[in-house]
Amino acid sequence: MSENLSGRTLGRYSVLEQLGRGGMAAVYRAYQPSLDRFVALKVIYPHLASDPELLERFTREARAVAILRHPNIVQVYDFDVLDGVAFITMEFIGGPTLKAASLALGRRASLLPLPIVGQVVGQLADALHYAHEQQLIHRDVKPANVILRRPSASGEQPLDDAALEQLVLSLTPSSVVLTDFGVARIIKDSVQQTATGTILGSPVYMSPEQGRGERVSYRSDIYSLGIVLYELLTGRVPFDADTPFAVVLKHISEPLPPPRSLRPDLPMGLERVLLKALAKDPAERFQDAAAFGAAVREQAGAGGASTNLRLATPANPGAPRETQLIERTAVLAQPAPAAPAKSPQRRVWLLPLVLLVVLLVGGFLLVRANRRQDGQSIAQTGVAVQPADLDARLATAQALAQEPGYYDDSSPVRDRVIAEVSAIIASAPQNIPALLLRAEAYSNARQYELATADCTAVLAIEPTNLDALLMRANIARDYMNLPAAALADFDAAVAAHPESQDALVGRLLVRASQGDRAGVLADAKKLVALAPDDPEYLSGRGFAYLNQGQNDAAMADFERAVLLGGDEALAARYGRGKLRLTAGQPAEALADLEAVAARSGDLSIVWSYFFDGYTLVHLELAQAYTALGRGAEIGPLLDQAVETNNSWYLPYLERARYLAANDNPAGAREDLRQALSLTKEPDERSAIEAELAKLP
Repeated sequence: MSENLSGRTLGRYSVLEQLGRGGMAAVYRAYQPSLDRFVALKVIYPHLASDPELLERFTREARAVAILRHPNIVQVYDFDVLDGVAFITMEFIGGPTLKAASLALGRRASLLPLPIVGQVVGQLADALHYAHEQQLIHRDVKPANVILRRPSASGEQPLDDAALEQLVLSLTPSSVVLTDFGVARIIKDSVQQTATGTILGSPVYMSPEQGRGERVSYRSDIYSLGIVLYELLTGRVPFDADTPFAVVLKHISEPLPPPRSLRPDLPMGLERVLLKALAKDPAERFQDAAAFGAAVREQAGAGGASTNLRLATPANPGAPRETQLIERTAVLAQPAPAAPAKSPQRRVWLLPLVLLVVLLVGGFLLVRANRRQDGQSIAQTGVAVQPADLDARLATAQALAQEPGYYDDSSPVRDRVIAEVSAIIASAPQNIPALLLRAEAYSNARQYELATADCTAVLAIEPTNLDALLMRANIARDYMNLPAAALADFDAAVAAHPESQDALVGRLLVRASQGDRAGVLADAKKLVALAPDDPEYLSGRGFAYLNQGQNDAAMADFERAVLLGGDEALAARYGRGKLRLTAGQPAEALADLEAVAARSGDLSIVWSYFFDGYTLVHLELAQAYTALGRGAEIGPLLDQAVETNNSWYLPYLERARYLAANDNPAGAREDLRQALSLTKEPDERSAIEAELAKLP
């Protein structure tokens, strides 16, 4: 973690206070005397600024966003590097995020009236349409990246309920501001700058194609904005689960819960707009954000007068939850949940049969595919590729694979690549680079059986080919629900290429998903042996040790990871804080737990495998505060714990105990009932029922 720059002068700016932190940078409020204005400074962390590649990424972000001039997009003023400190200067907007406003309204069991929802989403759609016209995709549209601009005369004091209601019910055309293009990429640079399979964005708001690690388009932003619309209309997001990966899978494969099933008074026209925006197939969505925004405004009645609007109440809001903070508390420590038993995915004897069927079907479809490729394949032309032309044809196909549009859902460029490479393979069936290129193209086209067949063809020629083993393993794990097949390929990759970190990480994730903690520890040890100074690998091994009860070894790894990675080694700091708390040292654990609780969303998805996706840090910090006599700070932490893990029974149980101890039996009863609805485990249900029995 970089030092706090508050109180310092940075070039033309007087840095006043830190507003927040992200994965790459911290944001400060600052004052620019020459223009007598407040600004926001986004400062890249020093250890990242020393990396030329990451600094180039940060510079590219600044240049990309600086071209945008729109009332609903945060304005970027400047970019500079002074004394080794790289920063972007942006417009300062003094207002709450849409997420904070929604949470505040949710605590009052209230929703925005439909015309206001139409204004909010309409303004965001305007912002996205303008950005898309500048060839920029946001990639991370969510309420936390939206600020509601406060009128300049309203001051900077915190908003109470009345002021917040006044703000959201009196929006102007420039009130809703989209921020943080931190994961945006210029489309024309996307092939060169973003690796295949990289997932950028927030799983809850992520489009299916984004979750698959495929190239995204403008319609991916439309899907994410559709999730925001769904949440504003119903008070909840459509897909939630215990782990980020499980949420991604729901976006990809599960049908959308009908909005009117959650809010029966929703106009059918508005429901149709929402269903279209959230189509799984991007081709079925609105084709541009402007059309989406216009449809939302029309169906929500956002075009008329906005006087006499009142907050809405869901059809079945339930009893309002008491959130008043009281000094007395009784938060009880609970151990981390044991990993649930994994049901077998397939019988072992079925695996060879499944693979045989995949190969036979894949071979048949390959022939069919070769005959359909835009009239360019050998199956149609009847002209074989001469050996002298093979290298030139392959180079042409490889160049095509770098063109914009290659990763689109429907891509004529990718079809040409498949056609070119199919012609090469017809003349040279053992051309490994051609087979791998076609396998990658088929995978990006979501033709996973064909991609698997090409990988298998490569492995028949070269059984230890690392690219083919990893591609086939990833497809089996992520898209075909064949963990045993994936594990077999990762095993083969590790055996043939013990130095491959990708192979070890892939196998570790499969083992973690199957509850093989001993196997996870073994792979974590190998990763550290390959890269002994990598804080992420050290943190992973530390958690693997922790899960095996080897606390001293875990602490040693966490301490070294923090030494190497600094305060930004969040996973290691969390592990260190957990161990210090367990050892009865709450004061020593406090700094680590507070830092991680403030940025729990930045913990990596890989890390979450060690705890089945649950984030315990807010509960553990509450336990530390209790031990230190800081009871007044418990309530907000328990609210955060519920918000972060709202599909897990334990945060509700802990908050119920707190509410019961603070003379709020009604709130405790509501939380306990919610906890009961989230678990079927007999021992957990018994504990909850025992708490219910204690209530008056």
